[in-house]
Amino acid sequence: MKGIMFADDHLQPIAPNTVRREDGSITYSLLAKRYSHWKYKDETSLEFLSETKIATLDAWNGFHRDFDSKKTAIMVMDPWINSPCDFLDEYYGKNLRKKLIPFVLAAEQSGHHIVILSDSPDGKYNSKIPPELQELVDSGRAKFFIHGADNAEEFSAYAKENGIEKFIYTGYCSNLCILNRPLGLPRVLSLCLGEVFFLPDCSAAMEHKDTWKNQLVHQATTLLISQGMALLIEYDDIMNAIKRA
Repeated sequence: MKGIMFADDHLQPIAPNTVRREDGSITYSLLAKRYSHWKYKDETSLEFLSETKIATLDAWNGFHRDFDSKKTAIMVMDPWINSPCDFLDEYYGKNLRKKLIPFVLAAEQSGHHIVILSDSPDGKYNSKIPPELQELVDSGRAKFFIHGADNAEEFSAYAKENGIEKFIYTGYCSNLCILNRPLGLPRVLSLCLGEVFFLPDCSAAMEHKDTWKNQLVHQATTLLISQGMALLIEYDDIMNAIKRA
């Protein structure tokens, strides 16, 4: 996610090297990013000034990551179309139609596991997801988890049975549900099932009253996530990698 506060123009995408297998699944490479106060010597280690002091360099850092769609889950958090507020339906709906739905459909076609996290479909609001995503659930091409404090064990079993080693988070809201739900990003990170990523262009925050247009809360949340929870992925990079196959 590019913003005035967190410019990262010095990082350049890497060659996706996409390969499609006979079963339709793919492998590809991406540049993932993390913002750090500490200076990285390379992708795996920090630069030490002495035994007790680490060099500092407030900057975005790029890390090469290889992906296998058979081992990668797209985590779709609360993609509702019937929230209790018309403004939120319209605000998040723009991102749903323009970014999230096209990405999820492309990812599913290329063999990624699709996991949709939501409230019960029986609720009066916060219960309906877009028909394109509902069709994936109904046809068995997406796994649906209802929010609950006791579903970590079920999710862990699902991930292990399917050999999932990477989890890419999308959905709403970045500063609330993605961080606080029972199967939100921090919880899945704590389960040590694999590496966790965040795709900020397929998400948006519950903003402050003065920041709905400039998305400052989403930018700040994205920065927070990148510093210690998950590596960031650019939307254009992963879509380009998927569509190359």
